[in-house]
This record gives sequence, C-alpha cells and structure tokens, in this order.
Amino acid sequence: PGQTGSKSTRMANKTASPWAQPQRHFSSADSTAAASESEPAMMYARAVSVIEDEHASQAAVSEAIDLFAAASAKGHGGASFYLGLAYDGLLEGSDVELDTAAAARCYRRAADTGHRQAQFNLGYAYKNGDGVEVDLDEALKWYGMAAE
Repeated sequence: PGQTGSKSTRMANKTASPWAQPQRHFSSADSTAAASESEPAMMYARAVSVIEDEHASQAAVSEAIDLFAAASAKGHGGASFYLGLAYDGLLEGSDVELDTAAAARCYRRAADTGHRQAQFNLGYAYKNGDGVEVDLDEALKWYGMAAE
C-alpha cells in the first residue's frame, strides 16, 4: 500500500533478490538455540558465508536466517539488516513469510547502529509506506543519514 517504487530499488547486497518466496515465521526457539551457539559477530559471519554461497541449500539458508535472527536479537546491526531483507523478500533462497512491518522494524534496529544500507531502506519504507505510515520527513532524515 502506498508503494510507488519497486522493491528492487532498495539497497541490498549482491545476493539479494526481489524474487524470493518467503513463507515462514521465526520462532523464539530458533533464535534461542542459535544464540546459545556463539557470539553475534560469529553468528553473523557464518550466516553471511551461507547467504553468499550460490549453491547453498534452502535448509542452509533457513539456518543462516535463524542465525541472523539470533545475532539481531543481540544487537548486531548487519544481522538486523539481513533479517529485514528476508522479511522484505529480498534474500534469494529465503522461505521467510513476507512482512513489511517486520522488515521496517529490522531496518530500524540496524539503522540505529549506523548501518547505511538499512538507513536507506528505512528511508524507502517511510517514503512508500512499506510497513510504516508514509512520512516524508522521516524518509528524508534516513536518506540523509545514509548519505553521510
């Protein structure tokens, strides 16, 4: 609703795809189990290595997203950004159910840590009303922060 641009105009990494077909929600058990495994930076690094592997199985991508969720819960900005991409349907191989409000919350958590791509995506969300109310002042604020 209120979207004037395409999702593919959002900033994503080279592995992100607007054609992903997410279909699942995260359970707190997924995040808790992954969180006990290691620290957020290690979880993030492991998850990114899976996402960047173009031959990764869907099960491996699902595990990577669980790691992003766990690292995000511990305050890792990059993990929050990737989790936002998953909720936005922009991670290739993801089976996460589309949820633009959850994506916007993830981008906000990442943007608050200074993550520039998340700041851009949050500005886009506010500009187009993706998961948040349209607010051009907020959009300009986040686009400006991303450009700094």
